[in-house]
Amino acid sequence: MYKRVGFTIIEIMIFLAITGMMIALFLVNSGSLLDSQRYRDTILSLQTFLQDQYSETLNIRNSISGNFTCSINNTNLLTITNTGSSTKGQSDCLLVGKYIRTTDTNGTSIDSYPVVAVKQSCIDCKSDLQAFKENYLISQDASNSANLKTTHQLLWGAFMLKPDKTARLQFSMVILKSPTSGNIFTLISPLTIKTTKQLVDLYDALDNSNSTKNDLVICVDKRNLNLTKNMGIRILANSFNSSGVKYLGDGDNSVGGCQ
Repeated sequence: MYKRVGFTIIEIMIFLAITGMMIALFLVNSGSLLDSQRYRDTILSLQTFLQDQYSETLNIRNSISGNFTCSINNTNLLTITNTGSSTKGQSDCLLVGKYIRTTDTNGTSIDSYPVVAVKQSCIDCKSDLQAFKENYLISQDASNSANLKTTHQLLWGAFMLKPDKTARLQFSMVILKSPTSGNIFTLISPLTIKTTKQLVDLYDALDNSNSTKNDLVICVDKRNLNLTKNMGIRILANSFNSSGVKYLGDGDNSVGGCQ
């Protein structure tokens, strides 16, 4: 009696077809998982950068060498000059925080500058913020410290969005540490304000309902990923250390989160 050994052509073709479908499905899922991980890495990297700004403010840590001086010009503006000298020594300049703003309208990067101040006379300063306004002359323009700038570029070509997804995000904020009490202040604006003093004045002039005293939500575009919402970062308006920089994950239902 004849006994068949091996597989028929049809059986081999069916096996190859099923195997090919499984490989294709695996590759699709692998690509999707890789994109999702890249997306999360982009947000975590942004969170780390922003948390570092608080840590550097608290610890007065920065990349400034001994080659800069502070001077007050005839219009009472504080300017920062790189002298080119390698001699290090005492200075009248005080490092009092970080000034952070979106680099351009594309929402793809953030610039951070050290905030420098010089002490002046003050009579009856009633609060730390008032002392900043009256007792310290703060560096006015970030361009004065352009050579001290650090920039964070979002990974994988990602960009920041407003929470309602209507436009790419623009913002500016300053983290200030009082030289007298050590208190930390976070001042936030939904606009790109080009001077630290304007942020301090704006904050001082407006009531608690104004957006300068609200949280800052930075949403990162999720592109075509299969996620419920865009993910991002929340910076609490009253942050005084890096714990105020929160991660907003997929499905986060907090008020004012990403959509």
